Amino acid sequence: MIRTLVLWSALSGIALSSSLIVGVEPSRQHLYEASSNHWTCLDDSSVVLRADQINDGACDCPDGSDEPGTGACGIAGPQFYCANEGFIPKYISQSKVGDGVCDCCDCSDELLSGLEPFYRGATCSELKESWDKIVETETKRYEEGAQAVRKLYHNYNLDSEQKPVDKELLAERIEELSKKLVSNELVLSQTKARYAEQLMADNPMLYEYEQIDVNSITLEIDSSFKKIVQVTKAYESLLKILNSLQDNYSRSLNDRVVNENVKKFNFLKLHSLSKLRCDSKVEEEKRLQLLEYFQQELPTIFAEGRIDKPSSYMIGKFSFVEKMILSKSQYVDNLISKINQLSGLMSDVSENYNVNYQDSGVKDAVEAYKGWLVQSQNLAVHKMFPQEFTQKLAQVESLIQANSHIILASDNQDEMNSSIQNFLQHLNFLKNEIPKFLRPNLRSQIKAHESTVHHLQDDLKLKRDEYEALIRAEVNQEDQDFERLKKLITAISNSQPITSMIDNYLYQITLHDSVYQKEESSNANQVKIGSFKDLYLQKDEVESKYFEYLKSKYPNEDDLFPALTNEIDNTHIEYLIGSLHNINNGLILQYGGGDKCWNGPMRAARVTVHCGKNFQILNVYETTKCNYSVDLEGPIGCNLSL
Repeated sequence: MIRTLVLWSALSGIALSSSLIVGVEPSRQHLYEASSNHWTCLDDSSVVLRADQINDGACDCPDGSDEPGTGACGIAGPQFYCANEGFIPKYISQSKVGDGVCDCCDCSDELLSGLEPFYRGATCSELKESWDKIVETETKRYEEGAQAVRKLYHNYNLDSEQKPVDKELLAERIEELSKKLVSNELVLSQTKARYAEQLMADNPMLYEYEQIDVNSITLEIDSSFKKIVQVTKAYESLLKILNSLQDNYSRSLNDRVVNENVKKFNFLKLHSLSKLRCDSKVEEEKRLQLLEYFQQELPTIFAEGRIDKPSSYMIGKFSFVEKMILSKSQYVDNLISKINQLSGLMSDVSENYNVNYQDSGVKDAVEAYKGWLVQSQNLAVHKMFPQEFTQKLAQVESLIQANSHIILASDNQDEMNSSIQNFLQHLNFLKNEIPKFLRPNLRSQIKAHESTVHHLQDDLKLKRDEYEALIRAEVNQEDQDFERLKKLITAISNSQPITSMIDNYLYQITLHDSVYQKEESSNANQVKIGSFKDLYLQKDEVESKYFEYLKSKYPNEDDLFPALTNEIDNTHIEYLIGSLHNINNGLILQYGGGDKCWNGPMRAARVTVHCGKNFQILNVYETTKCNYSVDLEGPIGCNLSL
């Protein structure tokens, strides 16, 4: 039970009597014992006082230690100790002593003032009764919330009570896979060596082609053209957003920022964008065609030693392919430049348009642009086609030029001296190919071994990652629990949004998506407070946030909550609620990039989640202009590690 977390060890406070010094805690009473009716100041033994000068209302010690119970020395004196028998002992500032208000529930701070306090407040027994009820209520709320979140974890197959992984068995499996991988890599290496030796003898052309490392060429083409497709799609999407803005915004509203940027967009379309030809589908087709050319067409030509077109076709086609590839660097540079221009226009509109006009065409374009920014954040392109790549292309070109005259062409009569020569060349071709047919197919063996090696590498990586995750989980269980909580929040975000009516506004929170505010009227204006940005556990703020939450949840306890603050010194306080605040896990959800305030920043919100059975928005208030603080109650705020 959480009740056990609330410490009441100090409830057996010593009652005030003539033998005790008022305002001094029991463990320090011995410091005020007089010797021969004389006593020295605690921080200055040179100042000697009579015993009856302690708490006589006159400040005699430089450190104020002679007046712990009267307030005569002001803030120079030590903090006043409230015994608060029957409740929780605490300290208060000397500035509150003898001011006519009972700041201690036992009124000991007004004992030596000589006057009747004009405000006593609740007694210690009354405060204890109130606090016990709150602890009982909060304990029940935690138990219901903890049960609810465990049910959510179960419903979304995120239970932590899963079958434990045997770390030793996993380590044995990793060692077994490592040995298999080494063995298969050795077989692959030996087979490649045999294949290279055989290929050098049987087909020097294909051997030379494969020695160029054409695989690296195809990898570079594949990754570069994927980037080209990405950049092209980004340009197309941004162009679509601006065209939509141009077609749908309300010109009659005379929003200066929108009008100016639409004019700039029209100018760009007429003078530069119209000259730009781009199509992401075409670029994707080119990528596939180039991969087929280098992975299938050229190797087949070199392997078979023949082509169904004139030999000059090989040289011409490669020259065309090379120019097409290398020209894409300039294409991408131009496209990025245009994207930056168009993005600048939309950024100006997004940040500075007049939100009060509520122009749906502008709002839709701004919302689409925000989504585009998320999709296009990794658009930067480094130098395409490095020097090593162009050198390998040049090697392929040299190989084609050197061997094109000896590759058979079925329809190239100009390169054949006679039909007899053609027959002899085919006869020579068959003479070389028949022995090859009878040999083991080392190429297919290499592919089979490569497949086995790749599968072993993947399996080994998977098991090593699993093992490392297991080690990390053992070191820091909190990280594992937090990752599970994030998965749960993502999973439940697709369900019904959380809504509450507060101060004539309807607030709507979709956990992993957004926060909205809507006016209560029929033609309500809806404002986006922010989109989901981040979530984290703010452990160092749990106690203070929970204390403020309790104050707002139990507003009629005016005397209780001041009694639960301990003034350690004149600048620092602590909360006397034991460990009750640990029912919360400290979950914070951060939202940003909302609708822009008039003459202000874009709206944002910080949602503090408190433990509870059901989701409900408790409070919303503006901390600074257009920055909101939200108190949300729900199961995901419960700390399951208690």
